Amino acid sequence: TLVNGSPKAGDAYDCKVTSTGGYTERFYYVGSSGNNSILIYYKNITNQSIYTYDSVNENYHGPRVAYQYLPSTSVWNNPKIITQRTRSIVTENGETSTSGGTIERFTYTDKAARLLTFQEIQTACGKTGITSGGNLESCNFLLENIGQYEGSSGVYGYWLETPYHSNSSSIWRVSGRYRYVTYNNAINTEYNGVRPVITIKTSDLG
Repeated sequence: TLVNGSPKAGDAYDCKVTSTGGYTERFYYVGSSGNNSILIYYKNITNQSIYTYDSVNENYHGPRVAYQYLPSTSVWNNPKIITQRTRSIVTENGETSTSGGTIERFTYTDKAARLLTFQEIQTACGKTGITSGGNLESCNFLLENIGQYEGSSGVYGYWLETPYHSNSSSIWRVSGRYRYVTYNNAINTEYNGVRPVITIKTSDLG
């Protein structure tokens, strides 16, 4: 750990994601859920490559392509990481369907991590207007290692788990260029990386 006291959004932690070795991977605290803490990796996975969310232009099946690039439980195998299981995905408004249909429950099969949600960013940043340009500047830990924010990456954002409610194809994403949350079609590969989010017991921090 790099901080003392109760964690707050943006606090940095060096974590041991494998069962052997040192504290080699940087994460940022996003928030809590019950007795658990949610932390986001400081960069996109797999050499900053860009990926589609899903292979068809539909947003109600979950991240069927993007999730494949998250670290597996055999790679990030520290037993203190809480395994990601089947999740009920909702839109930014908390709805369980988009114009394309009911959002399917999604299983992060054999993965140690998942994608961040729209609601988790709202809570972490303490504001609802995260879709307005510049409004993530107060949460710049979410913008680290993104092109046109830092100017050093060909990846300009990363996918969130959250579908856009009013059409059948769009997924929310973090944008480094405009420092806000916006959306792209689920098959878009022009901008978006995959940034892992892990869950651990809050008592394991520090």
